[in-house]
Amino acid sequence: MSHNTIKINTQNPTVDGKIHINLENIISISSPTSGKLLQKKSSNWGVGNISLSVDGFLNFKTAEINYGTGTSVYDTGDNFLFRKVSSEFNVTNNNVITQNSAGSYVPAPTNSWADGFLIPASDFPNGSTILFRATVCPNLTSGGNLSVQWCIGTGVDISQTTPIGNKAYIDNYSGGTAFGLYVADGTNKEVGLRITSKSGTARIPNKSLSLFQQITAKKLN
Repeated sequence: MSHNTIKINTQNPTVDGKIHINLENIISISSPTSGKLLQKKSSNWGVGNISLSVDGFLNFKTAEINYGTGTSVYDTGDNFLFRKVSSEFNVTNNNVITQNSAGSYVPAPTNSWADGFLIPASDFPNGSTILFRATVCPNLTSGGNLSVQWCIGTGVDISQTTPIGNKAYIDNYSGGTAFGLYVADGTNKEVGLRITSKSGTARIPNKSLSLFQQITAKKLN
């Protein structure tokens, strides 16, 4: 009569058939310390730190103070504006620059608002990838709507820009999210959220509406 003996790594069962297992019995390394994780190495298991795949980010937050937005109206082809004068944006690790609203493709030229973001080659060398994300909330008249899209190019006509993401539709009842994937080519580039279509009247969002906005840029590599 034969019996099969179950063995886990180097651990044999006791005389009564029980196997008392510790981590060392399953893998041939010491237990990972606090904050570490198990990683598969070339021929065995090992321990290491969690490696972040994202470094450098830009986030928008609504200012605590109230502010006026005037009566400036968006046109199709304009850059969607983001308020920045009260430190609405925080930038960490990489130097994404919020550009002053200026030129022919903005509803209101002003240093208090940004019409896009400058991506300097000195901080984002060739091949760097940035994921842009925006959920915006313009001030729309009843029945109004617009669509936005991340594009390379802010100071030029929209026909001369390079789209880098989907079109997001926004009205008074729903709001889409626009994503843009930017791959650096070794030169400075301006990236903005352009209005690709519009119906009705659309104005710059006030503080209450901006509470519903989310704008981020994250470096993926």
